[in-house]
Amino acid sequence: MYKVLLADDEPLTLIGLQSMLVWEAYNLQICGTARNGDAALELIEKLKPDIVIIDIKMPCKTGLETASISRDLYGDIPVFILLTSFEEIKYLHGAIQVSAVDYLIKMELTKTTLVNALNKACERLKNLNKDVPSNPVNERKSLYDNFFLCLLYDLFDNNESYESQKKELQIETEEGMKYVVCCCKMNGPVQDTVQLYASTVRMVKETIDKFCRNAVIHVDMNHIAVVFFLQERGESTEEVICSALRQAALIVKNYFSVTLISSAGVFVDELRLISHSFNAARDHLSENSNEENTGNLFIRAEHEKYKNKTVLEVKKYIKDNIRKKLYLTDIASHFCLTPNYFSQLFTKAAGITITEFVTIEKIKEAKKMLQSGDIKIYEISDTLGFESAFYFSKVFKKVTGFSPKEYQKKISINKHEGDSND
Repeated sequence: MYKVLLADDEPLTLIGLQSMLVWEAYNLQICGTARNGDAALELIEKLKPDIVIIDIKMPCKTGLETASISRDLYGDIPVFILLTSFEEIKYLHGAIQVSAVDYLIKMELTKTTLVNALNKACERLKNLNKDVPSNPVNERKSLYDNFFLCLLYDLFDNNESYESQKKELQIETEEGMKYVVCCCKMNGPVQDTVQLYASTVRMVKETIDKFCRNAVIHVDMNHIAVVFFLQERGESTEEVICSALRQAALIVKNYFSVTLISSAGVFVDELRLISHSFNAARDHLSENSNEENTGNLFIRAEHEKYKNKTVLEVKKYIKDNIRKKLYLTDIASHFCLTPNYFSQLFTKAAGITITEFVTIEKIKEAKKMLQSGDIKIYEISDTLGFESAFYFSKVFKKVTGFSPKEYQKKISINKHEGDSND
């Protein structure tokens, strides 16, 4: 995993760069940030990053000066990616002189352009290190971590890619196995952050290994995710997870003065679906980030509350967009859920399928439109996204017991009788 140092005097640019990518998913790790050229050189010496993304215009020393000094002191590594503004194009000759991998114009910076530049940097690093023998163990660990990061952030394009990597890494799953992700936040001393983080993660892994099968994944410099592989779900398995995390928290507190705060996500039946558990764990942890009860660091997520909250948000989304064509895959994608899991979650929590709910809400909207009396049936059908007026009429009758025309007539009669009574 390559280490990346970010250097820019604008805090918003630093925040934007950090949040633009899930860096670990690209086998990259942000090891530090600097606000001026002198600070960047200090961190280059201390952290030994592989890649430096730096603004050309910086206080103390410019990005070009920093890159030039770094090359004189340390040679070709780290490699540099330069950030520029439109008015700084005149400095690009300097970028060539310091052998920058790429330059990025801030106003045009996107995830795609950043990834392209990082790919160039990684390729140069591989070429620079081509005579260094590879370490198969480290390479496999990197692939293993990347596989789980893709699962946690739901980055697999299709099931075939997931199955292929799972098979290649020899990750075994058994029928009936349950999975839950715990998100852990580490609060500790600010000095020697990188080394402290690495030591803490290693100690957490070694401790939890004594309790049950797991995967410990780097998320960022303050968080890790622990994926638990469970033969069953019940109070006993939850107690095992609690005990494992408490023991890990006690050890890292004693050894490194690091406080470990943990939260569990929802249980899922497939490894492919652990992103849902991870999202629930992160949400719950953010609500309890100041929890300091070291006797009970495992904060159990309220599974049903989380599911019901999601379903309520889905229902609101459907009602707000009822006049659009609504497909299960599109709704699931909007909520970052897989269609299969989303369908099961909604049906279990709502008591009806997502298709039935959408249909009922569309017919409710159709009733309102019919009551106005000045909209034609085919116009209502088209507005609500039905395939045809015939199909709309068929569905309307199935739900209400009346055809749209019969319903309109019934409304008209009731309205007339009401006027007569007046």
